[in-house]
Amino acid sequence: MKITYLSGLLMVLLGTTYCSLAAQDSAQPIVFNQNSFASDTSGDLPGSVSFVQNSVMPSKHGVSGDVQPHMTALRKTMVLFKPQNNIASGSIITITAQNSQNQVVYQDTMLSPDELTKLMGQRDRSINITPPSSYDRTIRDNSTLGNFASDPSGSYFAELFATNDTLHIMTSNGNWTREFHLPAGSGYENKIVTFTSNADYSSTIFDSDSDLLLSHGSEITLKNIGGVWYSNLDEEFSRITYNDKTYSAIIPAEIVQSGLKFTFKHDDKQGRLTNLDIGAPNELILHTIDIGMLTPPRDQFSFQKDPELHRQYFQHIPVRRLTVSEYEPQYLREVMLPDGRLLTNFDPSEGDVYTGNMRGQIAKLLISHGINNANYGLNSSGSTRESWHPFSSAQLTVHNAVGKYANGVQVHGLSGGAGMVTLIDSVGNEFSHELGHNFGLGHYPGGFDGAINRPANKVNSTWGWDVHENRFIPNFERSITNEDMCYQNQCTSSFYGHRFSAGAMSGGWPLYNRYTLYTPYELNKIQNFFENKAIFSPESSTGFSLWDDGSQSMQPWHHLVKDDLVGVSYNQVERKPYKQGVAVATLVGYYDPDKRLSSYIYPALHGSFGAVYEDNFTVSSCQMNVFTRNGGKRTFNLHSRRLESGYMNRFHINIEEALEPYAAEIVCDDEKLTSVELEGPAHDLHTSVITSEGGDIEVKIDANAGVDRQLPFVAERFYYLDGSASTGEGIRYKWVIKKNKVQGVDADAIVLKQARTPAPKIKIPAGTEVSDVISIPVRLTVTGEDGEKDSDTVVLTLSANDVANQAPVADARVNNSNIQHGDQFTLNGNNSHDADGDSLSYVWEQMSGEPVTLRDATSTRISVNTQSLSNAEQTLVFRLTVSDGEASDSDTVSVHMSPIESGGGNPGGAYEYPTGFGSYTDGTVVKIPGQGVYQCFGAWAAYCNDEAYLPGKALAPNFITQQWRFMHD
Repeated sequence: MKITYLSGLLMVLLGTTYCSLAAQDSAQPIVFNQNSFASDTSGDLPGSVSFVQNSVMPSKHGVSGDVQPHMTALRKTMVLFKPQNNIASGSIITITAQNSQNQVVYQDTMLSPDELTKLMGQRDRSINITPPSSYDRTIRDNSTLGNFASDPSGSYFAELFATNDTLHIMTSNGNWTREFHLPAGSGYENKIVTFTSNADYSSTIFDSDSDLLLSHGSEITLKNIGGVWYSNLDEEFSRITYNDKTYSAIIPAEIVQSGLKFTFKHDDKQGRLTNLDIGAPNELILHTIDIGMLTPPRDQFSFQKDPELHRQYFQHIPVRRLTVSEYEPQYLREVMLPDGRLLTNFDPSEGDVYTGNMRGQIAKLLISHGINNANYGLNSSGSTRESWHPFSSAQLTVHNAVGKYANGVQVHGLSGGAGMVTLIDSVGNEFSHELGHNFGLGHYPGGFDGAINRPANKVNSTWGWDVHENRFIPNFERSITNEDMCYQNQCTSSFYGHRFSAGAMSGGWPLYNRYTLYTPYELNKIQNFFENKAIFSPESSTGFSLWDDGSQSMQPWHHLVKDDLVGVSYNQVERKPYKQGVAVATLVGYYDPDKRLSSYIYPALHGSFGAVYEDNFTVSSCQMNVFTRNGGKRTFNLHSRRLESGYMNRFHINIEEALEPYAAEIVCDDEKLTSVELEGPAHDLHTSVITSEGGDIEVKIDANAGVDRQLPFVAERFYYLDGSASTGEGIRYKWVIKKNKVQGVDADAIVLKQARTPAPKIKIPAGTEVSDVISIPVRLTVTGEDGEKDSDTVVLTLSANDVANQAPVADARVNNSNIQHGDQFTLNGNNSHDADGDSLSYVWEQMSGEPVTLRDATSTRISVNTQSLSNAEQTLVFRLTVSDGEASDSDTVSVHMSPIESGGGNPGGAYEYPTGFGSYTDGTVVKIPGQGVYQCFGAWAAYCNDEAYLPGKALAPNFITQQWRFMHD
């Protein structure tokens, strides 16, 4: 197979190597961008100018044939100026900015080249770290590696460092974990850990202030010095800079508008830069909701809960504002489908990550499109097609969804488009990738020249910029692997050993934060998507604005929709929200104008941010009436005929939460079809608004002291409180007993400990005189970084009389639910809990499958070895029972074991590639010539039928291992 190498060739011909680290003096900087183009400025101070927002963009001149985005209006921008003529060190260059009316709007001295922004992951201090010659302990087996999973505090590392000074962690195929979290603090002074990867899977190493990607073939050694974990990568990495001899300035967002021009001055010379390409002030709204259909929601929607993730994703997209709304999680205990079937136990269809009736009809079309359409002011629509969604604005609903089907509980994800995003994991490339589909991007856009990040002298090259941290985000890995990046028989060499990455739409992966860089080609297409979408705009006379390329400005956009509720009509009505960005109750469900199927109103979806409308449609014979405590009856007209044969219509309406809606009904021809009482929101909901100015995360401080509790009184027993649901940036906790409100005991006798933590504990000492009923109110005050405060009170009621014991909750988990014969796995019950705080006992039992040995079956966590089992496919089911001495609870967990094929005279599997290609599914065993025998598996099994993800052809090793399991040669 012929492979073309496109970077480094010219330098080799000239006798130097562009990517040779050995050729560099160890004291010299490693410069990424050494391009020399024609001057971007006019006048007697020629130079190159680049702009940095979410990516570095040339102002005028660049690589021939390159596709790049342009500036986004009203976003903070770094200006880079590299004079073409030599300027003495220490020289001063000033920058002056003028607006379209030639008014000076900014003027400052530019930072010197020595002060150029550093890279993400670069340390202020560089220490030479070398691996030790031997280690106190080496960990390489899958069972022990599983202890690092789901351990964000690094407690297992802390346990290991208590008895070991040096650790060697080795991963390989079949012996791997996704994340390693090193413990924080100075208590690990001089501890050393080395990570070595021979696994096709990548792992991420987290310490207190950086992330390191551990990819195939890499070795990383870290040492704790003064409470900071330094790595052997730091010294070389600290020498890398984006550009040399380059002056910089960061200009405020408000001046970045059409007509902006710059003047650069040095002594008596000046260079002018005019006619800049500045596009729309784009905005993105993401509504987020966690959905459980006939089964509880997963509660694994990290992006919804963490404003820091919102901030990190903002760094990758060309917008001035990212708004993330929060909807309450929904546990739908019954599900009405648009064909009138009411599901109460399970969906009779087969479900998987991509399929299932509830996945498409409920999670996507009813709820996600329902939220979007309600914000567009569309009262009703057809129920089974995506085309009923107008997609007028860059407004997406992002959801986690899980449902109970004929084939069990199935998690949905890996899907995006038409204003919807369905995710398994909201952290990582799946998020970046599926949002990219909504932005109009397909897979591997632009081929090699659009999919792969490149060196600065090639097309499709850029770095990102974290505007809040003021750090560059390189387009290559921090680790040194000396690997090329290839696609479609074309390769680009590494940058001094650092492998370039692929774009988010092309199998890329996160590098320096939790999301993936888009390539310049991808960003160009994304920007085009945004500039053709209207934005919600309270300042506009119409409630919306749209970029007008001719005038280079935002203009009022008229949101016109069909007024065809009564009959087929081409009349239109303009919809303008009377309020925007307010808390809303979104009402969704189905109704049948023909009155043959049972209409149904779902429980209200409570969201933190939405648009609300007065009804101005033609009066219809079908209406929804919403009854509110603060606004009387609100009536919304609906289509009076079925819009799709055989299916009910869908409705989607926002009600302002401030009106306090308490009931709703559907009426057609004066006949009530259905009605429902509406519950208010159970939790405070928050909206993040991320902009480039200061990185503001508009999440208010919110104290949550937990629910009131009634428990039996036991002297000397500690009762725990829980304020972990409180929200806010960098909050501090303080619990205080409200002594003047205490009843049934001397308030001064109560002992409160750990009062400045999220989980304090209270006890009443033995011998204290108490009444039959004791009431202890405790106030929690949380204080944010800027001093803002909020308080909440919880009441602990203790009764000397018998109080019903609350049963414990069993939570059985496994570190790896898909294994091969001979693998070890770990059963974990540590997340089981008891509301009364009682001590729990644990019993593990095997419920099905060939019997295995369960050692220490009464421990919370046990390791299981499958070497004694038959080499055959089977499912092992285990039950955990926890007891508090009076009541008990059980939970089960399953492990699917695949056989290891023995090979022999046959191809080694059901197929030999390319035979059967296109029909490979979860469990298919395939011999791939020259690579070995693999088994297709898991949630990504559909990618087994994509050549870009085949062993031997994939762009990178992690593209293989997400759906192919190596079995043998």
